[in-house]
Amino acid sequence: MPLLPTSGPRKRQGAHSTAFSVYVKERRVELNLTQTKLAELSGLSIEFVRDVEQGRTNLRLEKVLALVESLGGVVCVMNRPFDARMLKIED
Repeated sequence: MPLLPTSGPRKRQGAHSTAFSVYVKERRVELNLTQTKLAELSGLSIEFVRDVEQGRTNLRLEKVLALVESLGGVVCVMNRPFDARMLKIED
């Protein structure tokens, strides 16, 4: 599964990406930042910020971290109950 945006049209992502998109836009507005200013603060392109807010991009971890840190947030990983169905087992 590629983590970088691929050439061609960008596809909408799943629920996690949508929740992140909502977080980024709402937090940016709460901090009274423009998309341009957020791009400058995070060191990312304005196009990437727009795509994230519209849920239209594959997200690389370092870019997620840059956006979240620019918005004064942190990224954390939480364990959830293990479900063997999450594993892809090939014969």
